[in-house]
Formats: sequence, structure tokens, C-alpha cells
Amino acid sequence: MSRPLIGRRASDGVRARHLPDRRSKFAVIAIAGAVVVSLAGPVLAATAYGDWGYYGPHKGYYYRNQSYVSNSPSLVARSRVTVRYNEQVPSGYIGILPRLYKNTALCAQPSDYRYNNGPATAYDVPVYGSCGSGAYNSYGVTKAWTGTNYAAYYTFRSPNLNYPA
Repeated sequence: MSRPLIGRRASDGVRARHLPDRRSKFAVIAIAGAVVVSLAGPVLAATAYGDWGYYGPHKGYYYRNQSYVSNSPSLVARSRVTVRYNEQVPSGYIGILPRLYKNTALCAQPSDYRYNNGPATAYDVPVYGSCGSGAYNSYGVTKAWTGTNYAAYYTFRSPNLNYPA
């Protein structure tokens, strides 16, 4: 029984036998994988992020906000705020109202804003829900404490994400 010619020259006295080309093996595996995925349908988890919005200063702090929607393990819309330079803001300085939309119709939101309950450099609030199959996005509202009241800022709407995936 002869060994395959791998790392040896034919002049070493070893008889070469045909080895499959690695590229053809890869192509066969890639095609088989694509067929399996197409038969099973798209089942991969996904997250769609909106653009960052910037605001401030309020009480000397600068903020940015963002909304995003995810379909794994369940449908969830989130809105978040981060503080520039990872500075810590005191309790109650950040408020968030995440909202889940099916196309342009409101599907779910908390009953009121959620506020950071301790010093924070960032704050993220989820809302879960589903209004049937379709395209979902997240579009939230965030607040910053000004010293006398709250200033409210909309996030940018996230791109649509199909659910179920």
C-alpha cells in the first residue's frame, strides 16, 4: 500500500497517487452548506442597530443614544445611552423609554421611563413583545437631567428586522 504524495517529491521513490484538489473539496462543502441553509430557511440570530445620536452638555455631561432590535432568543427592542469619556453620572441623570415598532405601528413599550438607579457610565433598557410576523424596528426616547428638569431626545430609528427570522 503506497502512501499519498504529501510533502514528498516523486524522485524520493514514492509512487504518487491522485489526491483530490483542496479547492474542489472546499467548493463541494460550501455548496452543501448553502443547500442545507436554504432548505432550513434563515434561522440565524440578527441585530439591527440605529445610528448614534449625540446631545448635551447637561450639567456638564455629554451623551449619545442608540436604539436597536434583536430577534434572538426572542424579539427585543433596546435603547441605550452612554456618557462621553466614560464619566459617571449620578443616579437619576439618565432616563430611557425603549419602544418596539412593527413597521410604523407601536407594538410594545414600558409604562414609563426607566432611570439609572446608581452612578452610571452607560444605561441600557429592553422592551420585549411581538405583534405577529413582520418587520420590526426600535425607536426610543432618552432623557438627560438638566438640573431643573429633563431634556428628551429621540434616538434614530433602527433598520427593520424580520421576525420570526
